[in-house]
Amino acid sequence: MEQGNVAGAIKLLEGSKVSSDPQVLNALGVAYARNGQLDKAREALSRAKNAGWAEAAANLSQLEGVMADY
Repeated sequence: MEQGNVAGAIKLLEGSKVSSDPQVLNALGVAYARNGQLDKAREALSRAKNAGWAEAAANLSQLEGVMADY
């Protein structure tokens, strides 16, 4: 994603064999958010947070702040 290929990152993460892993879900949520897919981002980040991934909780909080501005 750092190289700007967000769509490619999403495709890779969605097809991952460990797509239910909280770290993968967090990365997918961030990619969705960067791609403007905020509802999908919230879902992925919520799943990662519920699985105990602390970084996802912070990312979800930040996303919810952005969504509140819309």
